[in-house]
Parts: sequence; structure tokens; C-alpha cells
Amino acid sequence: MVREILKKPDPAPTEAEMDELRRSRPDGLISELEPVPDPDDGESVGEVDEEIVAALSKALVRWHDHLEDYPSWWASTLYVDGYLSSRPPPDEVALALESVRGAA
Repeated sequence: MVREILKKPDPAPTEAEMDELRRSRPDGLISELEPVPDPDDGESVGEVDEEIVAALSKALVRWHDHLEDYPSWWASTLYVDGYLSSRPPPDEVALALESVRGAA
């Protein structure tokens, strides 16, 4: 098996394969890129779900050192530990976390 591998070197790409690689490259330069506007800019902030805020307040008694964790971690934790009956969307948890952090 090793001899078979050594006998068959990788062939050089054909001109057609090289042309396809050239066509699939992105056009332009990195310096031409423009920033995408933040989705929160100009939009009204959604309302904070009081049920999530209450659950976070209870959970923070146990998990006080996790206040800065990701909203997705909190969404899973609130559901798995039984603070909520279903896993909330992380964006709603993020709003609730901002509310709790602001109150602290």
C-alpha cells in the first residue's frame, strides 16, 4: 500500500482546474470592505420579559459569579435547572441580563 502511494504523485492541476480556482476567488481588496451597520442601531429595543428577569434574579443567587456569561449559557441554564419551563431565545435573555446588570 505504501509503495502504491509513493508511486502515484499528486498530479499538477490542469489549466481548467486553475481557471476554476481563479474564477472562484472573491473580487476586490480587504481595504474596500465597508462595515455592516449594527442591527441595534436605529431600532427600538424590545421589551424585557419579566419572567426571564425573575428567573435570572433567582438563578443569580446560585450562579452569582456567572453574571457576565453569554446569553446562550443563561438560556440553557435557566431551562435545565428548572427556572423556566422552556429554553428562552438568547436575544431575550440578553435583554434581561442588561436589565439585571443595570439594576445591580
